[in-house]
Amino acid sequence: MAGPASSGQDFDRRQDDRQPGIEGKSATLEPRDIHHLLERYKAAASLIRANLGELDAQPTYVQLTTGTLGSETGARLGEAMRRAPELWNWLMLLQAVLDEASELMAQGRLNGERRDRVQFLLYGPSILVGVGSTPFGHRDLVGRPHHELRVTVAALIDQMRETYEPIRNGVAEVERIWRELLPRIESGAATILRLQNQLTELGAREPLVDEVAERLDELRSTIALDPLAVSVEDGVLFDATLERSVAKVTELRRGHDRLDEDLAGVETKLAELRVMRARAAAALSETEVKIRNPGSLIQVPTTDPIDGSGGLAERADRLRSHGWGPWTERRQRIDDWLAIAERYHQQFDRADRINRTPLARRAELRGLLDAYKAKAAVVGRIEDEHFIRLADEAHNELHTAPTDLARAATLVADLGASLRNSVSTPTKPGVSS
Repeated sequence: MAGPASSGQDFDRRQDDRQPGIEGKSATLEPRDIHHLLERYKAAASLIRANLGELDAQPTYVQLTTGTLGSETGARLGEAMRRAPELWNWLMLLQAVLDEASELMAQGRLNGERRDRVQFLLYGPSILVGVGSTPFGHRDLVGRPHHELRVTVAALIDQMRETYEPIRNGVAEVERIWRELLPRIESGAATILRLQNQLTELGAREPLVDEVAERLDELRSTIALDPLAVSVEDGVLFDATLERSVAKVTELRRGHDRLDEDLAGVETKLAELRVMRARAAAALSETEVKIRNPGSLIQVPTTDPIDGSGGLAERADRLRSHGWGPWTERRQRIDDWLAIAERYHQQFDRADRINRTPLARRAELRGLLDAYKAKAAVVGRIEDEHFIRLADEAHNELHTAPTDLARAATLVADLGASLRNSVSTPTKPGVSS
């Protein structure tokens, strides 16, 4: 029985693939060699039958061969799947040759025509797999337009292996995608359903949940119809989008639950901003009075942004008086108010820190001056006229308003240098640092 003619092109290159010197009656082999080869081929046929049977039983293979393949999966696996039945046809041809050889071997000692026949069956082009066309340019004057395609057992097994491997690899790849993605899709569907229920309960809408639900439907459809059009990475991206959706809905839930608490905390926030503004303004005034040429300071606004017309306090009153309406609108108004309050908080905090920086520098120099005086007492310089003069000048500069920070820093630095020099060269025996 010949295989499908469509497979002839695969065997055209194999029809002369035979063991050299063994064709027909041109060589005589030892019976033990023939027996050994027959047993090897029978074992191979048995394994081929088992593997093809297992392939046919694979649920993934069954789905791929009984359904319509999508564009990507069809492009990569369609031809391989269409050729799968040829494997069973070729196995029948192989088994027929091996059965005939086994029957001849079982008839007793090999000799004469039986030996030649067995040799031809196992080593020669004994298997008719189809009919090939002979191109006109290659045809003899008395040549036929068609010719038989015959191959050796070895060539047939090689062709079966080449045909089988793309099928096996494709089935394994689809199975891996289904194994990796289907559980994610099912768990994702359960999560999305819960998110949608929560949004319904909250009376809110989150576009990202709609987006991930649409993506779920797309993945589910694509995996079923065209599994090779998706990858495991698509599942990773889906999981990431789903996680963001969960975070969004969780934040909505928190916003809903904190609504009354945030509204109640508005007065506390107002009081905090008033204190911060006052501190920043006081720092500006104190620095301008106590420090000469303090550098760039930040002017603090009046109380209007907080307590003036249209300020935060007035807006807070409107928040409390508009308790009706959807909670999402109230949540948005409170969030807007809190965002403005936070900006003022940052501005006042920055102004306070920058406006107090010159005063902090003065305090730092005062502390350094006191430390140098204490050190001078230890090393015996507290009565040194030069040291006393520098210390007095520095003290006067640092404790008289307005303080010239640049001059005070120079005086304190000179004082420290003088003290270090005296420590490195003691003026009194037995005095150490």
